[in-house]
Amino acid sequence: MRALFMLMLLSLAQGPARALDEAAALDLADQAPALATGSGTPSWQGRLELAQGWQRSPDGGHHHGSRVSLVARHDRSLGDGWRGVLDDRLDLSRADRPAQDASVHSLREAYVGYAPDDQASWEFGRINLRGGLAQGYSPVDYFRASAVRFQVPGDPTQLKSERLGSVALRLQQVWPQDALELAYVPRIGGGASEAVLDPDWGRTNASERLLVRWTHDLGQGLRPQASLLHEAGRPLRLGLGLSTVVGEASVAYLDWSGSRVAAALDQAAGLAGTPSFHQQFSLGWTYTTAQQVGITLEYDRDNAAPDSAEWAALRAAPGLGYGRYRQWAQQRQELVTRSGWFLRVTASDVLTPGLGLTLIARRDQADRSAFLWGELRYRWSGQVDLALQAQATRGGPTTNYGAAPDRRAWQFTWTGYF
Repeated sequence: MRALFMLMLLSLAQGPARALDEAAALDLADQAPALATGSGTPSWQGRLELAQGWQRSPDGGHHHGSRVSLVARHDRSLGDGWRGVLDDRLDLSRADRPAQDASVHSLREAYVGYAPDDQASWEFGRINLRGGLAQGYSPVDYFRASAVRFQVPGDPTQLKSERLGSVALRLQQVWPQDALELAYVPRIGGGASEAVLDPDWGRTNASERLLVRWTHDLGQGLRPQASLLHEAGRPLRLGLGLSTVVGEASVAYLDWSGSRVAAALDQAAGLAGTPSFHQQFSLGWTYTTAQQVGITLEYDRDNAAPDSAEWAALRAAPGLGYGRYRQWAQQRQELVTRSGWFLRVTASDVLTPGLGLTLIARRDQADRSAFLWGELRYRWSGQVDLALQAQATRGGPTTNYGAAPDRRAWQFTWTGYF
């Protein structure tokens, strides 16, 4: 793999560098911001969050907990095209349930970068290699597995930005109609760590990987992105991302990935199984009204995950196999069953200026269980947020969403920005 990486690096370095096409650059899904040049002043962003939560478990028990979170991001131009980024988070959670009583430090990003011009850049360090346009589940977001060190109650779609990055060397090159991204992720042994201050390199770098992404502008607002992921000891994964503007207020998108792997149940059990070509995809549509209400509807599917019959059989005898599979799917952030629906609605200035509303619903197609989450957030004086969040699940105790530890949950948060 290292030889292939060096060959692609040399090819990229020798390729023609023409004038920057900003549209092509921006179409790279979740691309990092362009590297700063010159000797600008340091840029700090941070927030302090205080939260108090109440939960009701499926057995009728009532629980409570509190949390203090401190988040800081420092993005500084070092001059002459160099840039340094540090993104850090500390969570102090106290709860009456041991699983939610923890203190966790998350070094989310820490890297340096260099941009000799507006067409090329490279970065090295811990980088959040986000991918995909889908909000509920993106099969081309390849670096999501094990990346969440501490899951904070809140908007579940924010996991992509709140997770740990991977130690990587990333190179990007932009041409008038094309954009190329290469990322090499080395293996760092040691596995995941539960120590509070551990940077946890082994959690995100458990295997050696090479990612290639290519975006091409076809015109008419259509810019497909093809991806290829090579992971040591695993077959190649192919990916495709596609989005297009429909009318004046809608965007349709597709995230697709395919690979020759065993069924998810066999993977979770550590069995070789019978590898076959399995596809994963997310198909979505987003519409924005004249009143700035955003509506996203998404269908998610993983053909390697258990279908209705397989899921019913696994649920019929819950035990080691059932628990092991759920833990495997949660750790890898995969769909638990074959398919599901995702709905997200956002609105700003609801009833009064500064009050925002977010609603999220998920439905599992195999067992008809559901997950509901909502938030009212008020921005006060531009520096403080007050939010009230509510969460509910529906379904039997062994269904996808009904098995959650909380049947109902409420949380109040105060967030100060600096």
